[in-house]
Amino acid sequence: MHREYLKCKDKVEHILKACPNTRNSDKELIIKYACQFLDRPKNFADAIRKMPSFESITRARRKIQESGIYMADKKTQEARDREELMVAEEFCQQKFM
Repeated sequence: MHREYLKCKDKVEHILKACPNTRNSDKELIIKYACQFLDRPKNFADAIRKMPSFESITRARRKIQESGIYMADKKTQEARDREELMVAEEFCQQKFM
């Protein structure tokens, strides 16, 4: 597999498959992404510039998990569901004010 030619979603899926701890933590996923797919950046800022946005990485994780594979554990998924519901409720309240 040629790492440099994979798209962000493919890279995220590879990480989720190989490293189950990244399924529960976007921070761990981003760290693993940087370590696995960046070619020895000189410093932190250099690494960030070379990576896709953190949002792109986490969006790819959400899309993959929405398809039913490489799911977070039940506790983490329940917490994410609660957070999503709270955000939706807040949005609806603001929309009708």
